[in-house]
Amino acid sequence: MARKTSVKVDPFSIGSLMEIAIGSLDAAINRPNIRSYRPYPAQLAFHSCLLTGRYMSAGNRAGKTTAAVIDAIWTAMDQHPHRPRDERWGKGPVRLRWVAVDVDKGVLAIALPEFKRWMAPTMLVNGTWEDSWNNSTLTLTFVNGSTLQFLTHGMDLDKHGGVAMHGIYFDEIPPHAVFNENLMRLVDYEGFWVIAATSVEGMGWTYELLWEPAAEGRDPDIGIFELSQKDNPYLKTAIESRGKYYVAMDENERKIREEGAFMARAGRIFPAWNVHDHVLPEPFLPGENWRIYTSTDFGWSNPTAWLWHAVHPDGRIVTFAEHYRSELTVAQHSEIVTAKEVFMRLNRDKILRVGDPNNGNAHVINGISYVSEYANNGIFIGTENIPRDVAIGIEKMQQYIRVERRNGWGENKPRWMISPECVNLIREMKKLRRASYDSAKKAFDMNKREEVHKKDDHAFDSSRYFFTFMPELAPSVEEVMEIKAEQGITLNYEQTIAMLRADDRVEFTNESEWATEYISDWETA
Repeated sequence: MARKTSVKVDPFSIGSLMEIAIGSLDAAINRPNIRSYRPYPAQLAFHSCLLTGRYMSAGNRAGKTTAAVIDAIWTAMDQHPHRPRDERWGKGPVRLRWVAVDVDKGVLAIALPEFKRWMAPTMLVNGTWEDSWNNSTLTLTFVNGSTLQFLTHGMDLDKHGGVAMHGIYFDEIPPHAVFNENLMRLVDYEGFWVIAATSVEGMGWTYELLWEPAAEGRDPDIGIFELSQKDNPYLKTAIESRGKYYVAMDENERKIREEGAFMARAGRIFPAWNVHDHVLPEPFLPGENWRIYTSTDFGWSNPTAWLWHAVHPDGRIVTFAEHYRSELTVAQHSEIVTAKEVFMRLNRDKILRVGDPNNGNAHVINGISYVSEYANNGIFIGTENIPRDVAIGIEKMQQYIRVERRNGWGENKPRWMISPECVNLIREMKKLRRASYDSAKKAFDMNKREEVHKKDDHAFDSSRYFFTFMPELAPSVEEVMEIKAEQGITLNYEQTIAMLRADDRVEFTNESEWATEYISDWETA
């Protein structure tokens, strides 16, 4: 009689295997593919957000489209596990909309394959995709009667009108007018909107009007989410292997495509400026030994920006007050400016005032120039000898923004500081950037001089008028050495010492003894 082989079996292992097998069979036959969806933390945060607007800024292959598709399916089927159905929607089917870049790529090549992947036959009309998808109207109908209408950025604006919607998904950043038109469809039901985008063109209108206000807490109705490739556990290409695909991208574009970060593709005007180094911890009023200037950028629909600057004999500058208002007459501005100066106890007879050189002869509503009108109100503004070239003012401001080793403010401080009360100037200095265009080609063709993006730049313009009057500052040692390196020029000993001696941040210790010894070594060599 043959001997039976004895095998020791782990019951836990058997049970686990049976559970996996039964689960797989059940998923394949009865359950929709959506049941297998396992959001990673950033996706889960997006799904769980109950705010009106949700904005995903995502890297390529970070899972933004998948998250948006899943969210739309859940909503259409009234099965959302994190956002319960709004009571204001009542009962019955819901109407959703998906706005893509174009039909061929955005809808047919990207969105629809994702919906086919995740939807089960039980979600489709008669259990088939053919009965649910209408290629003529670009509409997906669910078994419960809910609909998802697909539109594109290039369609006429009236196509984006129509009936009220419960929710709208924007796959990539839409034109501003398209976004606004669609949001009007949400008013009846107080519906929601979603943007899922990779911001390859940098800080466009959505950053200024949606992302930044949400990030700063100024718009509590918008939730923002950054989805990175690094967070996506399902991305097959290992992190360490992805570098070879970014070889032709600059650092900013790589961060956009990999991390989903908002980057100023056109570049910040003042990348070295930051609140920590350039804003005083508390309000400031100058003493008697400070010389006072004002600068003005005139406007009506755009704000008129008045700034007050104090200059110390040691070269320090502080911008300590501002007046920033639109749609006021010159007489009204004059009254406010006078009141502020009296309140601050400034010697108004000794204030030096400068303004926009382009508006010295410009006419206000009554046909009189701004400068003349202010003069009629007892405020005399000079506009002569102020360069009209924006780049000149920027260059001068960069000199005073530069952090120095030692000056009157202390160690590692800039010459120019700003009072925290100048909220509009601070806001503009944070975000001011060069003009951007829809594509890199347009940027090259149309913006070779790298002009400033003309939005929220009124306090900046005012400040640059003032800085054109300030003395030129010698470049730092680092800047000089960088220039020399680029030029391929080698400094001799005497030139090096002269350059160092001219820099007030460099302190010589036992200069003569050190120099003699050094010269000896030099001569010996």
